[in-house]
Amino acid sequence: MLKDVLAMTAAIVILTVGTASAFWDVVFFGQKVAGATAAAPKPAPAERATATTIGSVKVIDTEDSTLTLVSPPALTLTLVVHDPQLLDGLRVGDPVAVTYYEALVIQLEPAGTATSVPDDLDTRRSPRPVTFIAGIAGVDGKRGTLTIKRLRGALETMKVRDAKILTGVRAGDLVQLTFMPAVVVSLEKSTGM
Repeated sequence: MLKDVLAMTAAIVILTVGTASAFWDVVFFGQKVAGATAAAPKPAPAERATATTIGSVKVIDTEDSTLTLVSPPALTLTLVVHDPQLLDGLRVGDPVAVTYYEALVIQLEPAGTATSVPDDLDTRRSPRPVTFIAGIAGVDGKRGTLTIKRLRGALETMKVRDAKILTGVRAGDLVQLTFMPAVVVSLEKSTGM
C-alpha cells in the first residue's frame, strides 16, 4: 500500500513538472527549462516606417547597445544601436539628429490574459519581437498610436500594426504588448535643438 502511494506521488510530481515546463520557464535542479510561448509574426520591413528626430541624449547604455533621447515636447525615445561605434564620443546631454525605424506594436492583450511570463527588462536590443507589461497612458485610434508607461516610468509612443487591436483599450489599462524595437539607421551630433 505504501509503495503504491509513493509511486502515485512520484508520478504526480513528474507530470506536474513536465506540464509546468511545457508552459512556463521553470528552474528544475538548477537548470532552466524554457517553455513554448506564442510568438507574433515578425513584421515585413516595409511595415516599419523611418522617422527623424532631434533630441538630447539622456542615457547611453553601451552594454545593451541602446540610446535614450529626450525630444520636444518631453518625449522619451529608446533606440537600439546595432553599430556600437555610433555611440563613441557621445555624452549625456549632447544634441543629436537620429533617423530610425519606428517601434511597431504587433500584438496587444490585457495583462490578466497574458500567455507568456512578462517582464520589464530592457531587452530592446533584440532584433526579434519583445514582450512586456505596460500601462496605457494614451490611445490614438485615428493615428494608430499607443502611448505606454513602462514599469520604470518612461512614456513612449509607438505605432501599432493594425489599429483594430486598439479597440476597447483605454488610458489606465494594464496590457501585455509585443513590439519590434526602434532601431537607429543613422546618428550624428546636431548643432542645435
